[in-house]
Amino acid sequence: GAVTRLGSLLASETPSLRRTLANLRLMSDQLKLTAVEVRSQPWRLLHQPNTKEVEAQVVYDAARSYAQAASDLRAASESLEAATADPSRLRDEAVADVTTRLGQAFERFRLAEKYLLDKLIEKEQR
Repeated sequence: GAVTRLGSLLASETPSLRRTLANLRLMSDQLKLTAVEVRSQPWRLLHQPNTKEVEAQVVYDAARSYAQAASDLRAASESLEAATADPSRLRDEAVADVTTRLGQAFERFRLAEKYLLDKLIEKEQR
C-alpha cells in the first residue's frame, strides 16, 4: 500500500520536482550573474535610485510576480495531468487535492495579472 501511494505521489509531483530543479538551476545562474555584476560595478550597491528607477522597479517586480504565478499555474496543471494520466492509479482524493492546488494557483495568477496591469496603467498615465 505504501509503495503504491509513494508511486502515485511521485507520479503527480514529478512536474513540480522537475520545475524545482529548473528553478534551482536558474537561481544558481542568477546568483552567478549577480556576483559578476557586483564585482564589475561595486558602486551600484551604494547608488540611490531616482523616482523613475523606483517606478520601473515596481513594474519589474509586478512582472516577476506574474511570471512566477504563471509558472505555478503551469506546474499545478501539469500535476493534474499527471494525476489523471493513468486511470488505474486514479484516486478521488489525489485529484481533489491537485484540483484544489490548481484553483489556488489560478487565483494567485489572476491577482498577479491584475496587479501587473494596474502598474502598467499607472505608469502609462504618468
